[in-house]
Amino acid sequence: MDNSPKHKLRTRTESQLQNRAHGLRLVRDLLEEHDIPYRLGTGALLGAYRDGDFIPWDWDVGLDVDAGSVKRTLHVLLPSLENRGFHSVTTKKTALNIKILANWGDSEFELMGWRRDRNNDRRRKSLFLPKSIWEGTSEITIRGIRVTTYQKIEDYLTHFYGNWHQPIKSTANEEYYTTNTLRRDWLDVALSLPIGRVRN
Repeated sequence: MDNSPKHKLRTRTESQLQNRAHGLRLVRDLLEEHDIPYRLGTGALLGAYRDGDFIPWDWDVGLDVDAGSVKRTLHVLLPSLENRGFHSVTTKKTALNIKILANWGDSEFELMGWRRDRNNDRRRKSLFLPKSIWEGTSEITIRGIRVTTYQKIEDYLTHFYGNWHQPIKSTANEEYYTTNTLRRDWLDVALSLPIGRVRN
């Protein structure tokens, strides 16, 4: 797969966006079938709320889930995604977190695990989300598909993007995420470091 910025940021056709919507419906149904709470997030939520559609140059669809829920149901989720026709289904794990990647057509779907820290805030390896935003859900519709998302959508978008009304076309996180969002989870980083062998 071509991961160059130019390829990632290409404008998707109407057919590709409709195919992306079909993939979203399949993932939503899978998560709801297994009672796994989720929230539509990142660029997919931004497009749905600001534009009423997917952002044509966005390359993935992010769904935020509790890391523990993903770990507990991993044995079900991976084969279920493949059985529904997703390809290149893989996982990325750290000591405290996990992410599932699955491709549908030319769109990548990410089930992004968020671990709960001791303050009940949510963290990924390099992302932070306060509990005040994580708590509570609502629904949003994109291309006729009802999905669960955050209750405080504008708070979420402001936390992640700052001026989320202004479109930014980039693949570099530091160009569109705020410094409030880009916070490294040092505990996860430390626990994920390989431990060297002790020599006598």
